[in-house]
Amino acid sequence: MAIICIAAALILGILGLFSAKYRPLAKEAFSCAFRTLTLRKCDSNLEQKIKANITGFTSKISPKLGQITFKHFSVISTIFVLLIFASSIGMIWGIWNFYQYGNCNGPESTDFCIFDPTGTGEQGFSRINAQQSLQQPLNLQGISYGNENSEIIVYEYGCYLCPYTKKAEPVVQQLREEFKDQVHFVFKSFPLPKHNQSFDAAKASYCGKDQNKYWEMRELLFSMQDSCVSPDVNAEIFTQMAVQLDLNQTQFEICMQNPDVNTSVQSLYDEAVQIGVYGTPTFFIGEKSFVGSVTYDQLKQAIEAEIAKKQNGGN
Repeated sequence: MAIICIAAALILGILGLFSAKYRPLAKEAFSCAFRTLTLRKCDSNLEQKIKANITGFTSKISPKLGQITFKHFSVISTIFVLLIFASSIGMIWGIWNFYQYGNCNGPESTDFCIFDPTGTGEQGFSRINAQQSLQQPLNLQGISYGNENSEIIVYEYGCYLCPYTKKAEPVVQQLREEFKDQVHFVFKSFPLPKHNQSFDAAKASYCGKDQNKYWEMRELLFSMQDSCVSPDVNAEIFTQMAVQLDLNQTQFEICMQNPDVNTSVQSLYDEAVQIGVYGTPTFFIGEKSFVGSVTYDQLKQAIEAEIAKKQNGGN
Protein backbone atom coordinates (compact mmCIF):
# COMPACT_ATOMS: atom_id res chain seq x y z
CA MET A 1 0.00 0.00 0.00
CA ALA A 2 2.81 2.42 0.91
CA ILE A 3 4.55 2.33 -2.43
CA ILE A 4 1.23 2.71 -4.31
CA CYS A 5 0.31 5.79 -2.28
CA ILE A 6 3.66 7.46 -2.95
CA ALA A 7 3.52 6.69 -6.67
CA ALA A 8 -0.09 7.84 -6.87
CA ALA A 9 0.84 11.11 -5.17
CA LEU A 10 3.51 11.75 -7.79
CA ILE A 11 1.40 10.79 -10.79
CA LEU A 12 -1.86 12.38 -9.68
CA GLY A 13 -0.01 15.49 -8.52
CA ILE A 14 1.30 16.01 -12.05
CA LEU A 15 -2.07 15.19 -13.64
CA GLY A 16 -3.75 17.58 -11.22
CA LEU A 17 -1.72 20.45 -12.63
CA PHE A 18 -3.46 20.00 -15.97
CA SER A 19 -6.92 18.77 -15.03
CA ALA A 20 -9.14 19.66 -12.09
CA LYS A 21 -10.77 16.22 -12.04
CA TYR A 22 -7.56 14.64 -10.70
CA ARG A 23 -7.04 17.15 -7.90
CA PRO A 24 -9.30 15.49 -5.27
CA LEU A 25 -7.53 12.16 -5.86
CA ALA A 26 -4.15 13.92 -5.77
CA LYS A 27 -5.03 15.51 -2.44
CA GLU A 28 -6.08 12.13 -1.07
CA ALA A 29 -2.90 10.50 -2.41
CA PHE A 30 -0.65 13.15 -0.83
CA SER A 31 -2.43 12.73 2.50
CA CYS A 32 -2.03 8.97 2.32
CA ALA A 33 1.63 9.22 1.29
CA PHE A 34 2.38 11.68 4.11
CA ARG A 35 0.77 9.42 6.70
CA THR A 36 2.65 6.44 5.31
CA LEU A 37 6.01 8.24 5.41
CA THR A 38 5.37 9.33 8.99
CA LEU A 39 4.71 5.68 9.95
CA ARG A 40 0.98 6.10 10.40
CA LYS A 41 -1.78 4.01 8.94
CA CYS A 42 -3.40 5.43 5.84
CA ASP A 43 -7.07 6.18 6.58
CA SER A 44 -8.04 6.18 2.88
CA ASN A 45 -9.41 3.55 0.56
CA LEU A 46 -7.29 5.00 -2.24
CA GLU A 47 -5.81 1.64 -3.19
CA GLN A 48 -9.26 0.17 -3.74
CA LYS A 49 -10.27 3.14 -5.91
CA ILE A 50 -7.15 2.81 -8.04
CA LYS A 51 -7.61 -0.96 -8.27
CA ALA A 52 -11.24 -0.57 -9.32
CA ASN A 53 -10.45 2.07 -11.96
CA ILE A 54 -7.57 0.11 -13.49
CA THR A 55 -9.45 -3.18 -13.42
CA GLY A 56 -12.47 -1.51 -15.04
CA PHE A 57 -10.27 -0.03 -17.77
CA THR A 58 -8.53 -3.34 -18.55
CA SER A 59 -11.86 -5.20 -18.50
CA LYS A 60 -13.10 -2.96 -21.32
CA ILE A 61 -10.12 -4.08 -23.38
CA SER A 62 -10.52 -7.74 -22.47
CA PRO A 63 -12.51 -9.45 -19.67
CA LYS A 64 -9.67 -11.94 -19.24
CA LEU A 65 -7.16 -9.11 -18.92
CA GLY A 66 -9.42 -7.52 -16.30
CA GLN A 67 -9.45 -10.76 -14.29
CA ILE A 68 -5.66 -11.02 -14.44
CA THR A 69 -5.31 -7.38 -13.36
CA PHE A 70 -7.70 -7.88 -10.42
CA LYS A 71 -6.01 -11.09 -9.28
CA HIS A 72 -2.41 -9.87 -9.56
CA PHE A 73 -2.96 -6.18 -8.90
CA SER A 74 -0.38 -5.97 -6.11
CA VAL A 75 2.39 -7.51 -8.23
CA ILE A 76 1.49 -5.45 -11.33
CA SER A 77 1.28 -2.20 -9.37
CA THR A 78 4.61 -2.87 -7.66
CA ILE A 79 6.34 -3.49 -11.01
CA PHE A 80 4.71 -0.39 -12.47
CA VAL A 81 5.79 1.78 -9.53
CA LEU A 82 9.37 0.49 -9.70
CA LEU A 83 9.46 1.34 -13.41
CA ILE A 84 8.24 4.85 -12.63
CA PHE A 85 10.95 5.37 -10.04
CA ALA A 86 13.62 3.97 -12.36
CA SER A 87 12.53 6.19 -15.25
CA SER A 88 12.35 9.21 -12.93
CA ILE A 89 15.92 8.61 -11.77
CA GLY A 90 17.02 8.21 -15.39
CA MET A 91 15.27 11.43 -16.37
CA ILE A 92 16.81 13.39 -13.48
CA TRP A 93 20.26 12.01 -14.37
CA GLY A 94 19.73 12.98 -18.01
CA ILE A 95 18.65 16.52 -17.09
CA TRP A 96 21.68 16.89 -14.83
CA ASN A 97 24.05 15.70 -17.59
CA PHE A 98 22.40 18.01 -20.10
CA TYR A 99 22.70 20.93 -17.68
CA GLN A 100 26.35 20.16 -17.01
CA TYR A 101 27.61 18.99 -20.40
CA GLY A 102 24.99 19.75 -23.05
CA ASN A 103 24.38 16.01 -23.51
CA CYS A 104 22.01 13.93 -21.38
CA ASN A 105 24.19 10.81 -21.73
CA GLY A 106 27.36 12.25 -20.20
CA PRO A 107 30.27 14.51 -21.15
CA GLU A 108 31.91 12.13 -23.64
CA SER A 109 28.76 10.76 -25.29
CA THR A 110 27.52 11.47 -28.78
CA ASP A 111 24.43 9.27 -28.38
CA PHE A 112 20.90 10.54 -28.96
CA CYS A 113 19.70 12.97 -26.30
CA ILE A 114 15.97 13.55 -25.89
CA PHE A 115 16.63 17.12 -24.66
CA ASP A 116 18.61 17.89 -27.81
CA PRO A 117 16.85 15.81 -30.51
CA THR A 118 18.62 17.53 -33.39
CA GLY A 119 22.02 16.67 -31.91
CA THR A 120 23.33 20.10 -32.78
CA GLY A 121 24.84 20.91 -29.42
CA GLU A 122 23.78 24.52 -30.01
CA GLN A 123 22.79 25.96 -26.67
CA GLY A 124 22.31 29.63 -27.57
CA PHE A 125 22.97 31.50 -24.33
CA SER A 126 20.63 29.53 -22.10
CA ARG A 127 23.53 28.29 -19.99
CA ILE A 128 26.32 30.71 -20.84
CA ASN A 129 26.42 34.19 -19.37
CA ALA A 130 29.05 35.18 -21.93
CA GLN A 131 29.34 38.75 -20.66
CA GLN A 132 25.73 39.67 -21.43
CA SER A 133 25.60 37.73 -24.70
CA LEU A 134 29.01 39.05 -25.75
CA GLN A 135 27.74 42.63 -26.00
CA GLN A 136 31.11 43.34 -24.45
CA PRO A 137 33.48 41.30 -26.65
CA LEU A 138 35.78 38.75 -25.09
CA ASN A 139 39.41 39.77 -24.91
CA LEU A 140 41.77 38.46 -27.57
CA GLN A 141 44.02 36.63 -25.14
CA GLY A 142 44.80 33.20 -26.56
CA ILE A 143 46.18 31.85 -29.82
CA SER A 144 45.21 34.15 -32.70
CA TYR A 145 45.21 33.16 -36.36
CA GLY A 146 43.47 34.10 -39.60
CA ASN A 147 42.87 37.77 -40.34
CA GLU A 148 43.70 39.46 -37.06
CA ASN A 149 42.37 42.78 -38.36
CA SER A 150 38.89 41.40 -39.02
CA GLU A 151 35.95 42.50 -36.87
CA ILE A 152 34.45 39.03 -37.28
CA ILE A 153 35.89 36.91 -34.48
CA VAL A 154 35.38 33.21 -33.82
CA TYR A 155 36.33 32.20 -30.28
CA GLU A 156 36.99 28.58 -29.43
CA TYR A 157 37.43 27.33 -25.88
CA GLY A 158 39.06 23.92 -26.15
CA CYS A 159 40.96 21.32 -24.17
CA TYR A 160 43.79 19.58 -26.01
CA LEU A 161 42.99 16.35 -24.16
CA CYS A 162 39.21 16.45 -24.70
CA PRO A 163 37.89 13.96 -27.29
CA TYR A 164 35.26 16.46 -28.46
CA THR A 165 37.86 19.16 -29.08
CA LYS A 166 39.91 16.64 -31.04
CA LYS A 167 36.84 15.58 -33.01
CA ALA A 168 36.14 19.21 -33.93
CA GLU A 169 39.72 19.86 -35.07
CA PRO A 170 39.22 18.87 -38.77
CA VAL A 171 36.25 21.25 -38.87
CA VAL A 172 38.35 24.03 -37.32
CA GLN A 173 41.17 23.49 -39.82
CA GLN A 174 38.75 23.53 -42.75
CA LEU A 175 37.22 26.80 -41.54
CA ARG A 176 40.67 28.22 -40.85
CA GLU A 177 41.67 27.63 -44.46
CA GLU A 178 38.38 28.79 -46.00
CA PHE A 179 37.97 31.99 -44.00
CA LYS A 180 41.61 32.88 -43.27
CA ASP A 181 41.24 36.23 -45.07
CA GLN A 182 37.86 37.16 -43.58
CA VAL A 183 37.78 35.95 -40.00
CA HIS A 184 39.90 36.40 -36.90
CA PHE A 185 40.06 33.09 -35.00
CA VAL A 186 41.05 32.97 -31.32
CA PHE A 187 41.72 29.68 -29.53
CA LYS A 188 41.45 29.87 -25.75
CA SER A 189 42.69 26.83 -23.85
CA PHE A 190 40.27 25.53 -21.23
CA PRO A 191 42.07 22.54 -19.66
CA LEU A 192 39.41 20.33 -18.10
CA PRO A 193 40.62 19.02 -14.71
CA LYS A 194 39.05 15.60 -15.34
CA HIS A 195 41.59 14.97 -18.11
CA ASN A 196 44.97 13.99 -16.71
CA GLN A 197 47.78 16.37 -17.76
CA SER A 198 45.37 18.81 -19.47
CA PHE A 199 46.92 21.85 -17.79
CA ASP A 200 50.45 20.85 -18.83
CA ALA A 201 49.18 20.13 -22.33
CA ALA A 202 47.95 23.73 -22.57
CA LYS A 203 51.34 24.94 -21.34
CA ALA A 204 53.09 22.75 -23.92
CA SER A 205 51.11 24.44 -26.70
CA TYR A 206 52.37 27.84 -25.52
CA CYS A 207 55.93 26.53 -25.35
CA GLY A 208 55.60 25.14 -28.85
CA LYS A 209 54.44 28.57 -30.00
CA ASP A 210 57.45 30.07 -28.24
CA GLN A 211 59.63 28.21 -30.77
CA ASN A 212 57.32 28.91 -33.73
CA LYS A 213 55.89 25.40 -33.79
CA TYR A 214 52.46 25.90 -32.27
CA TRP A 215 50.53 24.12 -35.01
CA GLU A 216 52.91 21.18 -35.01
CA MET A 217 52.57 20.88 -31.23
CA ARG A 218 48.80 21.25 -31.43
CA GLU A 219 48.58 18.43 -33.99
CA LEU A 220 50.86 16.21 -31.90
CA LEU A 221 48.86 16.85 -28.73
CA PHE A 222 45.66 15.73 -30.43
CA SER A 223 47.29 12.72 -32.07
CA MET A 224 48.79 11.57 -28.74
CA GLN A 225 45.70 12.40 -26.70
CA ASP A 226 45.11 8.84 -25.49
CA SER A 227 48.69 8.53 -24.25
CA CYS A 228 48.58 11.89 -22.47
CA VAL A 229 45.46 11.14 -20.43
CA SER A 230 46.78 7.80 -19.20
CA PRO A 231 47.14 7.82 -15.40
CA ASP A 232 50.60 6.28 -15.81
CA VAL A 233 52.14 9.30 -17.57
CA ASN A 234 53.46 12.61 -16.27
CA ALA A 235 54.60 15.93 -17.72
CA GLU A 236 57.69 14.25 -19.14
CA ILE A 237 55.59 13.17 -22.12
CA PHE A 238 55.50 16.78 -23.33
CA THR A 239 59.28 17.02 -23.25
CA GLN A 240 59.31 13.90 -25.42
CA MET A 241 56.97 15.67 -27.84
CA ALA A 242 59.30 18.67 -27.93
CA VAL A 243 62.20 16.38 -28.86
CA GLN A 244 60.05 14.74 -31.52
CA LEU A 245 59.37 18.18 -33.03
CA ASP A 246 63.07 19.12 -32.93
CA LEU A 247 62.47 21.90 -30.43
CA ASN A 248 65.26 23.13 -28.19
CA GLN A 249 64.72 20.85 -25.21
CA THR A 250 66.32 23.14 -22.64
CA GLN A 251 64.33 26.14 -23.83
CA PHE A 252 61.14 24.08 -23.82
CA GLU A 253 61.70 22.84 -20.26
CA ILE A 254 62.42 26.37 -19.03
CA CYS A 255 59.23 27.55 -20.73
CA MET A 256 57.16 24.82 -19.05
CA GLN A 257 58.40 26.06 -15.67
CA ASN A 258 57.86 29.72 -16.51
CA PRO A 259 55.36 31.30 -14.06
CA ASP A 260 54.10 33.61 -16.81
CA VAL A 261 53.04 30.62 -18.93
CA ASN A 262 51.31 29.12 -15.93
CA THR A 263 49.52 32.43 -15.31
CA SER A 264 48.40 32.67 -18.96
CA VAL A 265 46.86 29.20 -18.89
CA GLN A 266 45.23 29.78 -15.49
CA SER A 267 43.78 33.15 -16.52
CA LEU A 268 42.11 31.62 -19.59
CA TYR A 269 40.71 28.83 -17.45
CA ASP A 270 39.36 31.36 -14.91
CA GLU A 271 37.88 33.44 -17.72
CA ALA A 272 36.01 30.43 -19.11
CA VAL A 273 34.63 29.54 -15.69
CA GLN A 274 33.58 33.13 -15.07
CA ILE A 275 31.49 33.42 -18.24
CA GLY A 276 29.94 29.98 -17.71
CA VAL A 277 31.70 27.75 -20.25
CA TYR A 278 30.92 24.20 -19.13
CA GLY A 279 32.23 21.94 -21.90
CA THR A 280 34.73 21.79 -24.72
CA PRO A 281 34.85 22.76 -27.40
CA THR A 282 32.68 25.86 -27.02
CA PHE A 283 32.51 28.24 -29.98
CA PHE A 284 31.27 31.81 -29.84
CA ILE A 285 30.28 33.30 -33.19
CA GLY A 286 28.43 36.57 -32.95
CA GLU A 287 25.52 36.00 -30.59
CA LYS A 288 25.51 32.22 -30.91
CA SER A 289 27.36 29.57 -29.00
CA PHE A 290 27.99 25.98 -30.01
CA VAL A 291 28.96 23.38 -27.43
CA GLY A 292 30.35 19.89 -27.85
CA SER A 293 29.95 17.93 -31.05
CA VAL A 294 29.74 20.44 -33.91
CA THR A 295 29.64 20.20 -37.69
CA TYR A 296 31.32 22.19 -40.42
CA ASP A 297 27.95 23.37 -41.80
CA GLN A 298 26.81 24.66 -38.40
CA LEU A 299 29.86 26.84 -37.89
CA LYS A 300 30.12 27.88 -41.53
CA GLN A 301 26.52 29.10 -41.59
CA ALA A 302 27.08 31.10 -38.39
CA ILE A 303 30.27 32.66 -39.80
CA GLU A 304 28.59 33.52 -43.10
CA ALA A 305 25.69 35.09 -41.22
CA GLU A 306 28.15 37.33 -39.35
CA ILE A 307 29.92 38.26 -42.59
CA ALA A 308 26.58 39.17 -44.20
CA LYS A 309 25.62 41.21 -41.13
CA LYS A 310 28.84 43.22 -41.31
CA GLN A 311 28.37 43.79 -45.02
CA ASN A 312 24.87 45.12 -44.34
CA GLY A 313 26.11 47.54 -41.76
CA GLY A 314 25.57 45.34 -38.73
CA ASN A 315 21.80 44.87 -39.20
